[in-house]
Amino acid sequence: MLALAAGAERAGFAGRVSRYDLVLTNYALLRRDLEELQEVEWRAVILDEAQNIKNPDAQVSRAARTLNARYRLALTGTPLENR
Repeated sequence: MLALAAGAERAGFAGRVSRYDLVLTNYALLRRDLEELQEVEWRAVILDEAQNIKNPDAQVSRAARTLNARYRLALTGTPLENR
């Protein structure tokens, strides 16, 4: 597991992710590291606390949609609006 936390250890992570089955980050770092995350061909992108992407016009929602992933899954314990 590779946990992308705040700090310098995130630099150049795109070249390292293929060695891991699981890569964790958070919504704030998703926006900050978007260009590098977009370079990766993800097998699956799983978003927990998906109420954070409920607003389709929000920056983080747009960022999540741009990730190159074969499968996508959004998990939430909070009901989402149906639109």
